[in-house]
Amino acid sequence: MRNDPTPSSPPAAHPRGEPLDAFATTGSSPTDSDPAPATQHGPAPADVAACRSSPCPTVHVVGLGPVGLALVELLESESLRLAAVSDSSGTARAREADLRADVLRRGKQAGGALADELGGRAIPLVHALGDVAADIVVDATATSFDRAGWGELLEGAVLARGAHLVFAAKDGPALHLPAWLRRYPGQVGVNAVLGGAGAALLAELRGLRASTRAVRIAGNATTTTIIQAIERGGTIDEGVAAATAAGLLEADPELDLRGRDAAVKLAVVVGALTGRAVEPAAIPSEDVRSLDPEELRRRARGGRTTRLVGRWDGGRPVVRYEALALDDPLAVAADEVAYAYRSRNGLERVHRGGGIGPLATARAALVDVRAAAEVWVNREAVR
Repeated sequence: MRNDPTPSSPPAAHPRGEPLDAFATTGSSPTDSDPAPATQHGPAPADVAACRSSPCPTVHVVGLGPVGLALVELLESESLRLAAVSDSSGTARAREADLRADVLRRGKQAGGALADELGGRAIPLVHALGDVAADIVVDATATSFDRAGWGELLEGAVLARGAHLVFAAKDGPALHLPAWLRRYPGQVGVNAVLGGAGAALLAELRGLRASTRAVRIAGNATTTTIIQAIERGGTIDEGVAAATAAGLLEADPELDLRGRDAAVKLAVVVGALTGRAVEPAAIPSEDVRSLDPEELRRRARGGRTTRLVGRWDGGRPVVRYEALALDDPLAVAADEVAYAYRSRNGLERVHRGGGIGPLATARAALVDVRAAAEVWVNREAVR
């Protein structure tokens, strides 16, 4: 049965150098999704309405792929101040360049770079983060575990000075979230990382840490899309084509196809619950191309379905394909993700996120941005 949490406010979201282009800061993580209404934790825009008549927190968006551009556009309807944007070429500040989403999007589509045609400057990201000193920084870059030192850069340049750090990219939280939750409580947001279910996890983390004995997740929409195509009579290749056409695949498609994206999300969840980082590469995962399409179709004809499920019961996490009853909380549609936390009495607390694609991912990140802004406004009000 569906056991969604009651909405509540999450903890508030709480500097080192490499050149910006060393970290592949342009891209998106399209399998992240939009928070479903039942699990959308965090304040609505009205909660930061005080910004309209007093100073507001500033926002710096890092990464101008589809997710970053969508977030810039969403911020135009908010009372927050977009101070700067960064891509792999440099950083553009609002006082020096036109940061309207339509201008940036046209420039990027034409092959423009912030440091050239779009009015920015080619400076290392660590310097840009320090110079802009935004109150809220959003990592909307493509997930990559090949950029050594990325998490340390963000920690030093953002968290260590007391600013808030919101993630759409997954590698930073996967490797560093447990330590960041201890060192910078309330400064990190991961709603978009878990497809719109991350705010619920952090909002309920204390209780979940005390009660959770096992975790099950269905966090990868790409493989769900492939499975549903197969169940309708298609092939694996046709399912991959459908996921590609829908814009669901990661910048590196192998992350989805080999189950690594699901392993990364499971690592984020287990790390948050245990307070110990879990190396995503150490989590066994199953490749969607190893599935027997006819077995999936027989299963569907028998009234069951298949999902890529991440499991942890206190031992070694694992990601594999499982047969599920149609009423299982993890038997989600291709536009949803689900995270189930089983307590000692056998009941499951289920967090859901709904919606797929860059815009939905940006909306999920905006939930964390609004929460951080509310904390900033309240803090400034008592100064």
